[in-house]
Amino acid sequence: MRNKHGSRATASVWGGTVVVGAMVGVVGFAWAEAYAGDVTVPINPRATYLRTSNDAGALAAPAIDLASIGFGPGDVLRFERLGGYAHQSGSPDNSASGMCGVFSAGSVLLGGSERHRVPGALDASAPFVSGRTFYNSLETDIPEDFLITANAGPGFAVVQVPAGATHVFVCALDSLYHDNTDPNGDFAVNIRLSCRADFDGDGFVDFFDLDAYVGCFEGVACVPGRNADFNGDGFVDFFDLDDFLASFDAGC
Repeated sequence: MRNKHGSRATASVWGGTVVVGAMVGVVGFAWAEAYAGDVTVPINPRATYLRTSNDAGALAAPAIDLASIGFGPGDVLRFERLGGYAHQSGSPDNSASGMCGVFSAGSVLLGGSERHRVPGALDASAPFVSGRTFYNSLETDIPEDFLITANAGPGFAVVQVPAGATHVFVCALDSLYHDNTDPNGDFAVNIRLSCRADFDGDGFVDFFDLDAYVGCFEGVACVPGRNADFNGDGFVDFFDLDDFLASFDAGC
């Protein structure tokens, strides 16, 4: 099985363990850019799927229909935050840029007083802890959502769409929403299909991806935002391993 880098990967089972061997060609090994195709969705910084308190001007985050933008379960997506917003009256634009998201099996969003506002929320295997509300210090954290970027952190996250997901909610990461503004209208999320073989999400396809997937498949550890269900059918089995090796072999 040969990939575009002039290398060969083989897989076998030994004592119930997947053993992957790789032989790297001396000539022709190259990095592969891993991204192709994208859509940009404007984000209103006053809208959220997180719990709110004494925040009458906060809006409900709209559900983004995955099928309508060409994505579905099993796809590996790169969510990139674009621009920023003013997080309170008098603050300069782009003074805040935190963003988070959650996949869902539906488009329903409950009222702001509910902690678990997304009844169809699905685990993206990339948990983080959101803060408390500005007023009354109520917990907002839910176990299923994922961090796209903190205010001072990297501007993107790579996550796999879980089985059963039909929508995704994306919102600003904040504790109070009614006073957020975006004067220049640049706060948005760019969603693009990442190369499925780029399992560690670093933008390249190489043997680090092979090692990372096999470790995940064997139950050792998975890269945040990724899981061993490579084909997105809701099960982890050797069909997933075969699909990953075929994807790795094809390159990007």
